[in-house]
Amino acid sequence: MRLLFSSIHCYLDPSSGAALCTRELLELLAARGADCRVLTTGILDPERETSLDEVLATLELPTQRLQAELGPGGSAEVIDLGVNGVPVTLMPTASSRAERSPDPRESAIFLELADQVFDRFRPDVPLTYGGHPASLELMRRARQRPAPGVPRHGRILSQKPQVHAGIRPGLVRRGNCARGACTNHLVPTT
Repeated sequence: MRLLFSSIHCYLDPSSGAALCTRELLELLAARGADCRVLTTGILDPERETSLDEVLATLELPTQRLQAELGPGGSAEVIDLGVNGVPVTLMPTASSRAERSPDPRESAIFLELADQVFDRFRPDVPLTYGGHPASLELMRRARQRPAPGVPRHGRILSQKPQVHAGIRPGLVRRGNCARGACTNHLVPTT
């Protein structure tokens, strides 16, 4: 199974319960053979501006800064790293605060990067959360893409309750992550 987590909210945010639970979920699935990938931005929960470099420094993992190619001759900075068997691509934003970023230009870049990841990786299951306009557009675009064995109405796994309507019967709620930080996930049953 190929699973892609993509959100404007940073997957590596140590202060976000949702990010911690998502990380734990993907790392557990990757350890059991699922091909999990991540594309997120630099949006973090702390009330003070916090740079991605601060967050990355606490992880003490090797990172690689690259220029991702965009349509007509454009490019965007991304940071690639591996976290416990999960390849992660981060798109830095001008601000770490959700009320300031991603702005419309950053949102367009993030969505273009997401389209590239969808085209290359072809996830069976996309996973996201958040209500930012870029997140909602990401969900809309993901629903338009074919996914093997998953009905169109049940393709997005999200922590937003309104998105859970229509999830197919092979997906169930599981709770109580080992770290105790989360209360609910939707996960594929075997």
